[in-house]
Amino acid sequence: MAGLLKYDLDFQGEITTSSATFLFESASIVNITVSTCIVTIPSSLPVGTIKEVRKLGTDESVAITIASTGETFTRDGLSSLTLFNTGSFLILEKVSSTRWDIVQSGFIEENENNFLKNNLSKQSLLGISQSGSLTISWDSSATDVLNTGALKIIVPSGTSQYVDFQLRNLHPNEIGQQWEIKTSYKLNTSADDLVSFFLYDGTVETPTTLNSLPYAGGTLQTTSGSVVPTNTLNNVKLRVRFKNSTAFTLYLADASVGPYVATSGAAISNWTSYTPTLTNFTASVINVKHRRVGSNLEVQGNLVVTAVTGDMGVSLPMGLSTDLATGGSNGPAVGVVKALDVGSNFVAGSVYMESSTVVRFLSGGVTPTAFRATYPFTWASGDTLGFSFSVPITQWTNNVNLATDFQEFAYNTNTTSSNDTSSFGYGPEGVLVPTSTSQTGLIEKVVNFIRPPLPTDLVTIEIYNPSTGIWENGPLAFPRNYQNTYQYGMWYSYDGTRLSVMFGRGGYVPTGTTYGSASTATWEALQTANYRWRVRKISNGNMAEISSVTINKTTTPQVVEVGAGIIESGSNANGSYVKYSDGTMECWGFASTTTSSSSVNLYGSTSGLTYYASAARSLPATFIAQPSMACALIAPAAVGYTANLATVSTTGYLIVVGSSLDNAAVITVAWLAKGRWRA
Repeated sequence: MAGLLKYDLDFQGEITTSSATFLFESASIVNITVSTCIVTIPSSLPVGTIKEVRKLGTDESVAITIASTGETFTRDGLSSLTLFNTGSFLILEKVSSTRWDIVQSGFIEENENNFLKNNLSKQSLLGISQSGSLTISWDSSATDVLNTGALKIIVPSGTSQYVDFQLRNLHPNEIGQQWEIKTSYKLNTSADDLVSFFLYDGTVETPTTLNSLPYAGGTLQTTSGSVVPTNTLNNVKLRVRFKNSTAFTLYLADASVGPYVATSGAAISNWTSYTPTLTNFTASVINVKHRRVGSNLEVQGNLVVTAVTGDMGVSLPMGLSTDLATGGSNGPAVGVVKALDVGSNFVAGSVYMESSTVVRFLSGGVTPTAFRATYPFTWASGDTLGFSFSVPITQWTNNVNLATDFQEFAYNTNTTSSNDTSSFGYGPEGVLVPTSTSQTGLIEKVVNFIRPPLPTDLVTIEIYNPSTGIWENGPLAFPRNYQNTYQYGMWYSYDGTRLSVMFGRGGYVPTGTTYGSASTATWEALQTANYRWRVRKISNGNMAEISSVTINKTTTPQVVEVGAGIIESGSNANGSYVKYSDGTMECWGFASTTTSSSSVNLYGSTSGLTYYASAARSLPATFIAQPSMACALIAPAAVGYTANLATVSTTGYLIVVGSSLDNAAVITVAWLAKGRWRA
């Protein structure tokens, strides 16, 4: 802690009993572990004395009082100081014979970035309250969630049930910024959309992006979300609300609520081909590509020239320009160029900015000359021009946001055929498409993002296809079509204030001479088939601009170095996955199957003493080529069991398990796959 380093406060005393008064002269640090106490500073201490008082007791309903003997605190002449929050501290310095000043205040390091009083990392029910007929206990046997166990919440069927986790009283600096919520959990029922997270300030429940925890096969999951809080400083709670028609059990552990850490770094994109506008020359082969590096554009090109009529120029990609000072041939050089005469040698030169959008080429020498019809040689068909240059781009800043939490999902919870402008939902699970058998007009469903869309955001309607298990681009799967007065498909409109998702008469134009004649085209039929929709907003998918590298915390800023940024992550019944901006994807999860005496063994028959089983499983996301994959046996933990991968494809795998001990052994493996999700 900064105070310890600055003032060398190394001798500590501890208050462990509820004594009314505690006089300290030799201890530099006083740790108070009791609920209530008065710390009295004697008047005999010399000017320049440094004292630190820490509150470590968990009861925040009673204050620790710091008093003195005939002396005051701060320039305001206070007779005493108080500490309420667990983990809070005051560092005091005696600046005169009659006054102490507060040198530093705050929270000790282990608590400063987690506002929760109870982070569910040890057996404790302090700071937890509930509504409904919930049964809450600490389950020390739930070591698959955390080594020390987990909070076990048995949720009976019912409505309006929730658990509140108390936040410490907040500092004004901690309001008005984005907060991050993290937790580990496990559900014991095969249903999604049961658990939602909110911030409750005593009046308003503010929704977080953790609007629904997925079941994820009942395995341990670690999740994170975000929320923008209200301006309430005291008695704010993290509320976990349950939406259930049947009973279930939830395990929670290792929770935190604190300032969001926005990880930023230089933008480095992949090389992309483009066709530039050529000035005063033509080419039969144009091979030009560009990429972004921070705020600079890098371009490499090679062209086979057919004819030249004047000073040769090449444009930047459409929509980009540079604010680099231009001045024709007197402007700064930004790259190199090489001209190759097919009947002779090559000539090297430099690239310069002719204008904010066009580069031209100069030969070297005492008197540089622009590349033109007769210079640096008489151009003929088949001659080549190669170049490479880098220029700062006006539209780009130095850094981009690479954090995954800048991905946000929203939808409208109303699944009827009526318009709805206020039923807002959040989270990746989406909602069923609306029901409509003969809608002649349009259905409007308004969605609301916690952070409004920006011009640099990428917004996409997505629809879940239950036959493939994949979220697809909605307007591509169900494009907007017209027939007479009817409209089909889905699309959205945005007026700068609200985003409206529009549903036509049916999901798609059915076959037949009359549009709408096939019942499978209606949204109602698609709803019955469990089609769902959502709107995804990505603020880093298209390199959303930020002004500088920033760690958005109340403590000292720092720079975080990053590699390939995560652009998407998720989980489903098949496992979890992470997609990186460089095209790499990792998938992982668990798979189980049961051995049988009727399964064919390695010898091609069902005879023998070893029992086998095989199981085909799907991956949680699709690779573009066969990934590298490995698996490991995790249960039963005994000799005599085996597990191997038989086949691996872009979409799934086959595991083969064996047991020399048990005809009906349930064998569980953990697996990991790594490959590419794009070229």
